[in-house]
Amino acid sequence: MFQEPSDDIKKKGEDQAQGLLAHFSDFDPVDVYKAICSIKCAEILTRAFTTPAYSGVVEIVATFVETTMKAVEGNAGNRANGTAVLSLVEFVCPFRSNPGAELFAIRMHMFDTMILASAKKLGVEAQAKEAVDTMATAIFLFLSKNAVMVPRDSEVN
Repeated sequence: MFQEPSDDIKKKGEDQAQGLLAHFSDFDPVDVYKAICSIKCAEILTRAFTTPAYSGVVEIVATFVETTMKAVEGNAGNRANGTAVLSLVEFVCPFRSNPGAELFAIRMHMFDTMILASAKKLGVEAQAKEAVDTMATAIFLFLSKNAVMVPRDSEVN
């Protein structure tokens, strides 16, 4: 049976996320949640930085940050644990400056899976899912209507 490429990409991202999440079973889920929300935003902004889309993408990402952090307001977490999460993610699945669309999509699905799994443990899954879905939709619509992700001066993405 034919499987859509997007299903395969999503599964690869989910599998990577589950492998990483197993390492964080003793961590407070808020540490994983905040760390992965942060790295997702950083990666999107890094890729958009040298493109005409940057200013619009910044606004969309800022809304995501506000929404996801508001969901866990009052739960500071442990910064050292958050840093450990980021370090392990980058060790196991390192950032690549030019990964191509498929590898980038896999990484985004990995982040989304980790955000939603942590959010579920925190009781904020609905808010997190809405934020993840809203950001993805907003970026897609913005890029399809207003800009193309073509580098301006240098090749960062």
